[in-house]
Amino acid sequence: MTTVSPSKVLQNWSLRAAAERCVRDGRSYCAELVTATGSRAAAKEIVSWLTTREQRRRDRQAAEQARGGEPGRMLRLAQERRAERERLAEERLRKRVTAGRVGRQTLARLIEGRYAHGEVGPVADGMLRAVVSAVGVIGEQAERDLDELLRTGEDFAGKRGKHHRLERTTIERIEHLPDWTAALVTLCDYRSFGSYRWGEYYGSRRGVS
Repeated sequence: MTTVSPSKVLQNWSLRAAAERCVRDGRSYCAELVTATGSRAAAKEIVSWLTTREQRRRDRQAAEQARGGEPGRMLRLAQERRAERERLAEERLRKRVTAGRVGRQTLARLIEGRYAHGEVGPVADGMLRAVVSAVGVIGEQAERDLDELLRTGEDFAGKRGKHHRLERTTIERIEHLPDWTAALVTLCDYRSFGSYRWGEYYGSRRGVS
């Protein structure tokens, strides 16, 4: 247990901001609090104290609003809180996926739900990194393909629509063995292009590779 009360530590605005970030992100402590208090247990105590205080504040607000007599207020507030929790959970998951830090069980569940399939961007790239990490060592050709895939981007040599090339690759399908000794990833390439010539329309092409 910390020898300094949580309220005393939280008088420092930077430490309070760090603790509030922990509460928002669902973490039990952070490096700043460990350094300030001298122990991980003390940092956890401060975050727990702040979490409890915030929850009590929200409960008081809900009770005060409920006294207003608006029909269905409590149900609406409960739905809003549930939606906010789900939003924060989805945000944390997307951050983990983007970083490629997803365990095999979670990854299998996301694949079954076609998470990020058809999506172009960092989340789809993170899913590929997570699959590679789950399978393990891959060949040199696969390493080169993966590196090229994650470097697709936009190339402009003039105004958009005049001479414009856009390449994006995303996930079409992911299949894997139960023990993750092998996986097959089917990718979908999106390409769009413009033209030098006056009057020619902007075109696009999509294909599975």
